[in-house]
Amino acid sequence: MKNILFVDDEKSILNSLRRLFIHEEYGVFLAENGNEALSILASENIDLLITDMKMPVMNGYELLKEVYKKYPKLIRIILSGFAEKEIIMKSIRENLAFFYLLKPWDNDHMINLINRLFYLKDILEQKNLLRFVEIYGDAFPSLYSNEKELRLKLVDKAEIEEIIKIIERDPSTTLRVLYFVNSAYGIKTGSVKKALNYLNLNDLENILFRDWYDSLDDAITQKNIGLIVNHSILTNKIVHYIYQELLCKNIDLQYDSVGLLCNIGGLILQSAFTNEYTDLITDAKEKKETIEKLEEKTFKMTSQEVGGYLLSWWGLPDPLIESASYLHKPLCDNIRNKELVYILHLANYYSWKFFGLVPYELNRKVFDLLGLKERNLEQMVHKIAITFIEEKQKRDL
Repeated sequence: MKNILFVDDEKSILNSLRRLFIHEEYGVFLAENGNEALSILASENIDLLITDMKMPVMNGYELLKEVYKKYPKLIRIILSGFAEKEIIMKSIRENLAFFYLLKPWDNDHMINLINRLFYLKDILEQKNLLRFVEIYGDAFPSLYSNEKELRLKLVDKAEIEEIIKIIERDPSTTLRVLYFVNSAYGIKTGSVKKALNYLNLNDLENILFRDWYDSLDDAITQKNIGLIVNHSILTNKIVHYIYQELLCKNIDLQYDSVGLLCNIGGLILQSAFTNEYTDLITDAKEKKETIEKLEEKTFKMTSQEVGGYLLSWWGLPDPLIESASYLHKPLCDNIRNKELVYILHLANYYSWKFFGLVPYELNRKVFDLLGLKERNLEQMVHKIAITFIEEKQKRDL
């Protein structure tokens, strides 16, 4: 049985939480302050901690800091009101909690979140992927080449559309915004624009700007992460082009960042296994082998597998998780969002091809299923890619 520890100085809240979980198959422990919580953690096998922030003697931030040191593998969730936003943001900046729930909480959302986290933690442990959650938390690897520009826009209180454009030039920045909003507010969105409706500019600055920007000081690592980032941006542009220009459809806002996030697994692997993944990229270019096969050979897992599980852990919408997981196998029977996966399969493939790499074997049946012509798409993708590179070169001047 999994055990949950709730910490809050209000007995009425603890009683409500006890009643909420009375029919769930979890052991429930209650503590009215941080010291009680630490005593329980020392004597019981606790799997998940949910704590208030505003408490006497030892506040939630102090408790989380102590728990992070002593029990780093423990799932940690903040349950607090908006009045404690400053200390909540401080906890988030320091990666002391995995998720943040607002009071008053939604019962179904809380139960579903806990069920999902326990289910995914077991899978991540089996797949040896939990270490990535422990290493990165929400500190996703990034070049942060747009940091200065984004800071200036926030200081100047620029138009929100300008800020969105800058955020969407970096998959990791996009993921951080979506991760926070999806976990804190119980919504499901893959749209940066929709996510920013829940945040003010101070929130955004606290979420985005951390203390570890200079960690990627290796030139080769930066180059390869830059390659993955540019590939992801181009993939997203191709996805939108296929929907709007070829299929004459408006892309669902929930899918808005699907191309940006499809290779988060590659970013994680490059950062966690710098030398091995650098060699893998070199081999893929020189030997013309697929990235998928080389990942399987080197790591016994693919970037799609890593990305799919971690996007699920971070609470993103199911269509984005499914697309990242199955983009290399678009004809699997259990895919629900088939059209989206078909489109991402093509967009991801041609985006990598433009950069001289082959991610996986292209499944040409997808063209017929979407009613598209291979030659026409390849020509248009090349034009989109050239325009993208030209725009990037102008920004970098």
